[in-house]
Amino acid sequence: FTEVRGGEGTFTFLTGEGGFLQTFLYGWSGFRWRPDRIHLDPALPDQWAASGLTLRGLAYQGRRFDVAIGAQQTTVTLDSGDPVPVEANGKTQTLSQGAPVTIPTRRLQTSGCSGAQ
Repeated sequence: FTEVRGGEGTFTFLTGEGGFLQTFLYGWSGFRWRPDRIHLDPALPDQWAASGLTLRGLAYQGRRFDVAIGAQQTTVTLDSGDPVPVEANGKTQTLSQGAPVTIPTRRLQTSGCSGAQ
């Protein structure tokens, strides 16, 4: 279970770590690259609703921002850079320093899944 033959090397695979991080960035936040705006569609599974999730120091076209995903709402805060549009739920708001954007968080109900029938 290593990246090299012979059993020596890194225990975890970099591709596995990348997939894990992409789950948070693209999965839970719903972040999508757009040339002129930040697109988000945040969602949390029921099991994470109490604690939430915060992604810090995300970089986009010379800007740095944080995304705090809570049970009911998600708050996007611009730490540095020029104002930028944030698109979520078919609406667009302008994110600027000192003026965070708040959007609803979708809930993913994962308990009681019975699988395909």
